[in-house]
Amino acid sequence: MTFLPGEEFESRIAAARLVRELGFEPMPHFSARRIASAEEFERYLAAVTREAGVKRCFVIAGDPSEPEGPFTDSSALIATGAFERNGITAIGIGGHPEGHPNMTEEECWQVLSGKCAEIESRGMAPLIVTQFAFDAAPVLDWLTRLRARGMTRPCGSACPVPPGSRH
Repeated sequence: MTFLPGEEFESRIAAARLVRELGFEPMPHFSARRIASAEEFERYLAAVTREAGVKRCFVIAGDPSEPEGPFTDSSALIATGAFERNGITAIGIGGHPEGHPNMTEEECWQVLSGKCAEIESRGMAPLIVTQFAFDAAPVLDWLTRLRARGMTRPCGSACPVPPGSRH
């Protein structure tokens, strides 16, 4: 469940409830730089866990170059302790098989490893999710390098069906 600009928190909470009612597991996204205050973050997180039984969340820094509130990146959200206080059991974090515009490849690996360790130290499971890709090859290469670094956490990727495929 994405965290789009301009959406009201009540709409996101209602969407999480509906996903649960339809028999699916809601996994709301938290875009750190789009959150205006710590109170807003805590209130929204508490509502989706209480009203929709959310147990897994996905955290990202978000697109804005300047934060709209106190959180500069996903690590800042994780560091609050709010996820574990609200019963979250797994945190999804971004992987970057095709690189990151603001980090070197080595910085990406260090940040990813650090986030995984921080999430685990807080009693939750890290889930690595890659950005949308049109070619599976870079993702598969990245997964090989991820495993070679000893990182065995679950990973997921968004690769669309190739044009002309019948699915």
